[in-house]
Amino acid sequence: MTNILLLLKVQLYSTFSLNDLRKGRGLGKYFKLGLLFLLVFLFSGYNLLTALSLVRLGQANLIPAYMIALVSFIIFFFSLMQSNGILFDQEELDRLIVLPLSIREIVYEKYAFLYLLNSVFSVLLMLPAGLVWFGYGASLLELLLYLLLMGFVPLLPLCLASLLGLCVAYIASKAPHKNLVAFLFSLLLLLGLATGSLWAMRAGLSGENVGLLLTKQLTSLYPPASLFFNPQHFWWSSLLLMFISFALTGLFLRYLSRNYLKINQMITGVKSESKVYRSWQKSPFMALYRREIANFVSSYLYMLNSGLGTILIIVLAISLCFMSPDVLFSSIGLSDSREFLPLLLAGCLSISNPAAVSISLEGEEIWLLQTLPVSMRQIMMAKLVLTVSLHFTALLLGLPVLVWRFSLGGLQVVDLVLISLAYSLFTALQGLVVNFHYPKFIWDNEMIVIKQSFSAILSGGIGILVLVFPLCLSLLFGLGLEMSLRISALGLLLLAVVLYRHLIKQGYFKEVHG
Repeated sequence: MTNILLLLKVQLYSTFSLNDLRKGRGLGKYFKLGLLFLLVFLFSGYNLLTALSLVRLGQANLIPAYMIALVSFIIFFFSLMQSNGILFDQEELDRLIVLPLSIREIVYEKYAFLYLLNSVFSVLLMLPAGLVWFGYGASLLELLLYLLLMGFVPLLPLCLASLLGLCVAYIASKAPHKNLVAFLFSLLLLLGLATGSLWAMRAGLSGENVGLLLTKQLTSLYPPASLFFNPQHFWWSSLLLMFISFALTGLFLRYLSRNYLKINQMITGVKSESKVYRSWQKSPFMALYRREIANFVSSYLYMLNSGLGTILIIVLAISLCFMSPDVLFSSIGLSDSREFLPLLLAGCLSISNPAAVSISLEGEEIWLLQTLPVSMRQIMMAKLVLTVSLHFTALLLGLPVLVWRFSLGGLQVVDLVLISLAYSLFTALQGLVVNFHYPKFIWDNEMIVIKQSFSAILSGGIGILVLVFPLCLSLLFGLGLEMSLRISALGLLLLAVVLYRHLIKQGYFKEVHG
């Protein structure tokens, strides 16, 4: 147990750079802390408002079921994207296997790290809603049991997501192109989950009462939530969910620890045959650009997390071939589909940003890149062009369908293209600038860089802000959304020029640190 706790402490310090945060000085330290508190405030505030909405609808008794369903579904969704990357990392295993540790301790520490991350998320979402529930009818003992239940809620979705991730990895290991197959399977699963959740939340939109409607939605979203529909059985339902979650997790960990080396070899094994490729590069820039593409496609976790937005544009275009725009957009809560189309495309481009982690993924070998006979400008441009190329490919495939299905006029097409390009250029440049100034070269697992590094979080936050800006502009000054988007696009292009000029002036990367 002591070894597990020590390993967990080391991984937490390594993942979140706690030493730098604790010893840091100046504005950087307070900026990171401020961003952390802002995220906590947003998560907690959202669920507090959700719980108060249930109270206003007269459904305060459904708060525990609603919170358990929502938190479990979100944990399952995101764990499916990162569980394999954390549980099975060959480089980290090579470092740990030589230490006086058992395989069981290594497995338990990795799983404990996943559980701890999801537990923090569970507390942030469930605690405010639980306090509202207590204020509108729950007893003190029920509140205490609810607080205890928060620690057990992540176990079941995390276990199921890890099992499903293992199934995907097993199927992919039998295919000749393992990374591509794993990426496609994961993408299909995530799209299936997203489609299923939309269908569940739209189910039963008839003249039924609110309580029955919410009951149907929660059952479709997360079936175990049906245990908590009757408030009189809250005690027995809580104990039953705790027992099931603990038992399944124990069985899964027992199986995983006994077969970990075999499963890890199956997932991370590299074929012995090597292929020699003929070099077709005609310039240093093309060599660097091809290298960025190779790095991108070599990791399905990198492709899935950093390319998800561009894939959504293509999925949107395919869906519009079979559904009318009004029906499709109403399923995600948008009434005027044509007005929100540019903002939707901008949102998809903003969440697809490989540049935000491309420098950090070079790892401790970043110095090798700097010793090449190429300029810093060429290195940066190669990383920048990769992101823009992904965006351009998605727009090239999706825009013709969007123009056809929405019957857009010439000016509307120009608006859509220019706004998309403005958001694309700004997204790529701000991601690269943020990663340049906040790199994380020392890491044990690429998933830590892709999902949890400071540059990825900060770049994602900036992406959200530039999406919210035109909406705020429209609400505060009474402008139409179309005009607000034009103003925002012009501002982003000017900012992109400033960021580009700043970027090409850099002569070397930051020192290697956590």
